[in-house]
Amino acid sequence: EGLQAQRRSTLLGCECRQHWLDEVSGRPCHDACCNTDGDPNGDWCYVQDSKCEDAKWGYCRTVGDVGEHCMDSPPAWVDADGEGCWEYEDDKLCTPAGGYGSGWKEDWGTFSDFWNDGHTAITACCACGGGGGSRS
Repeated sequence: EGLQAQRRSTLLGCECRQHWLDEVSGRPCHDACCNTDGDPNGDWCYVQDSKCEDAKWGYCRTVGDVGEHCMDSPPAWVDADGEGCWEYEDDKLCTPAGGYGSGWKEDWGTFSDFWNDGHTAITACCACGGGGGSRS
């Protein structure tokens, strides 16, 4: 019930548009985050500010996604440079809210530049707001 009243955001923390039309499938979304094209990575949205996301769209953060038993998913994920989730956490490369941490250098680019195996740290690593597991 309270989900409609909350602003939805992407994994990077960028605000989602509330209503939008998928440019590819032509399907509308009236709940900020939808999966109009059957993307295996889940719900996504068009963002209010493309400079925030560095794209017109982004994957959505799950509302109240503070799972008690989060597991990095996939468990042995590494980025395109071979850095794993534990390194993202230890080196403060990301924040639990899915943002860039104090250890991230701006000249490295974006998390998407290190995409590997269908994921970035913000979708694969619990320390970066991603991961999976049982939620109660």
